[in-house]
Amino acid sequence: MTTRRGFTLIEVLLAMAIVSFVLFGTAELLVRAQQLSREADARIGMTDLLVATLEGLKSRSFDGPDLDAGDVRTSLEPAGQKTVILERRIEAVSADLKRIELVLYAEDARQRGLRAVLYVSRFLGF
Repeated sequence: MTTRRGFTLIEVLLAMAIVSFVLFGTAELLVRAQQLSREADARIGMTDLLVATLEGLKSRSFDGPDLDAGDVRTSLEPAGQKTVILERRIEAVSADLKRIELVLYAEDARQRGLRAVLYVSRFLGF
């Protein structure tokens, strides 16, 4: 009986197949993680833009032309990001209260946009 040392060709191929399977799975996981990270960064940027817009509207005079009732659609291009659309609808709820609805979304993904509603009162100042 002879004793052989080493691996057979089948063992080596099987080991390579298992290692390849694990590496491809890991690579796919890393690519998906990068995509999710980019999407999260874009959403954070959109949220910051929406908050800045809300704060700007809160500082406006209640009777000023910036808070007149109506619809406005604006196209914005934040630095390093895709073009986003800001839709603003202002309506007078009463003589002393206005409702401002903001919708912010990427040009190519309206269904994944952000929406905020702000009520502005003549007496409270916001």
